[in-house]
Amino acid sequence: MKYYNIGNTNEIEVIGFYPQTERTKGYHVDSVNNILSNSFPDYTPQYGLTLSPKSIATDIIDRGILDFGMVISQKFKSVLEKFKLPPHRFYPIDVLGSDKKYFWFHYITNIEKFINYKKTELEIYNSLPPFEVKEHFFSESYEHLLSISREIVITRGRSIRYKFIQFTTNFPNYDLFEITGAQYFTLISEQLKDEIINEGITGLEIVEYDRINNE
Repeated sequence: MKYYNIGNTNEIEVIGFYPQTERTKGYHVDSVNNILSNSFPDYTPQYGLTLSPKSIATDIIDRGILDFGMVISQKFKSVLEKFKLPPHRFYPIDVLGSDKKYFWFHYITNIEKFINYKKTELEIYNSLPPFEVKEHFFSESYEHLLSISREIVITRGRSIRYKFIQFTTNFPNYDLFEITGAQYFTLISEQLKDEIINEGITGLEIVEYDRINNE
């Protein structure tokens, strides 16, 4: 199965201006800052963004101060709802400077439950040119990986990444999910990628990610 890494594009011809948005004043910052990435709040957060005057209102826009998730249009939301998603919420938000309706898309994958870490290979590499790989290793568990990652963070000039990810047999085959641990990014299935392209969803960069295997 093929997977694709997705994220916001910074191409000016697509978004019009960088930065594309800024946080709208008047909203209480704690309404979103108190929300954790791995749990849903028991209230609807209040949040607003303002498009820069020269920005284009794409279907995914810069999320401002939000630390996780995506800010997406109603059109993109309708596409996602046709596919298999992890537990998630769509919080309506205000985006000044656009007639489109937008949502903060908050999704929780808990991907650590679906990775066989003993068969998942990692790399420690120089984070500055020439980006030389210094070490390969396999982790005993997600907790072990986090411990190593914390050590790497305080080591100047070193970073960690996945060389190869081995999923377990109980992976739910989500069409969108987040990878965490050594790196943090969102992947989508080939079926969702094709639908995004067919529907003309704008504002995304999509790159094939070929480092995953299903048991």
